[in-house]
Amino acid sequence: MYNRNKSSRGQRIRKLLARRETHLIVLFLLVLGYAGATSPYFFTSTNIFNLSSGVVESAMVAVPLALIVMAGEIDISVGPMLALSGAVFGALIVVGAPLLLAIGGAVATGLLGGLINGLVVIKLGLPSLVVTLGTYALYGGLAYVILGPVAVSSFPASFIDFTQGYIPDTPIPLTYIPLATLVLIAAFALHFTRFGRWVYFVGRNAEAARLAGVRVGRLKIWLFIIAGGVSAFAGVMLAGRLSSARADNGSGFVLDILTIVLLGGIAITGGEGTILGLVLATAIVATLRNAMTLANVDPNVQTTLIGLLLILSVAAPYSQRLLRDRHQRQRAKMLATAQEES
Repeated sequence: MYNRNKSSRGQRIRKLLARRETHLIVLFLLVLGYAGATSPYFFTSTNIFNLSSGVVESAMVAVPLALIVMAGEIDISVGPMLALSGAVFGALIVVGAPLLLAIGGAVATGLLGGLINGLVVIKLGLPSLVVTLGTYALYGGLAYVILGPVAVSSFPASFIDFTQGYIPDTPIPLTYIPLATLVLIAAFALHFTRFGRWVYFVGRNAEAARLAGVRVGRLKIWLFIIAGGVSAFAGVMLAGRLSSARADNGSGFVLDILTIVLLGGIAITGGEGTILGLVLATAIVATLRNAMTLANVDPNVQTTLIGLLLILSVAAPYSQRLLRDRHQRQRAKMLATAQEES
């Protein structure tokens, strides 16, 4: 009995150590060590405030993008959609629209953009990478058509107070309230509802899911719509945090967002991933960016390093899967040989 319990405990420990989330925690601690060693200012209250506020928009957009990737698709237009919605928000403020109407117009723009992505991908049967690469250029161009080189900064004081404010006596931005709400809803939906089971099922085998009665096309269209709406809301939050709505807001966000999603254990082939992994990956990428900035690392070098991290995020689990499959084949071959000899 003792040996059996000891073996069971050992198996649980090995499974825990093999989890992607465990690896991410270790990586996060290493990044924290690097950040503290390279700059005496990293752990100051001012920097913690800056770090915590600067990650909100990327984290928001990463959540619905993760669901899209889990379902076997991808959407790289989320960055320009963030910029386009921010431009719409700024343009509506300029013409005197009430704050809530301006926010609603921006979010509606995002929902429409997501719907266009989903319909083109599903109804025309085109690869989502190609479609969203096209809308990446389309939405980014439309942002410049709407605002051009103009920067809009005449926002209501209440809006600025929310997007730039903090929960009293904490380094936690007020914008973490909608972010935390989004993360909790996504985690519950993904891990405890039929919707989440469908997302995993479709990502692993879309044809089998279709035969089982899952409306695969409708599910994916809704995921694109959600991604568009959330990206739009993030664009509004970014405009408030920067006190400026510009056509180039969010430029460069796509690299960080994709890195967060894939580093967090969301399989590029679909069907795998957790919200916890996504949260840990967000902390890692944000901390790494902040540490490199404090260490005066050239922005181009930063982009290169984040790009390398993105490649490793894809290559590492793929290589691990290949090694596991090879080990299983070798084990099966050894068992077959042993049976023949006996």
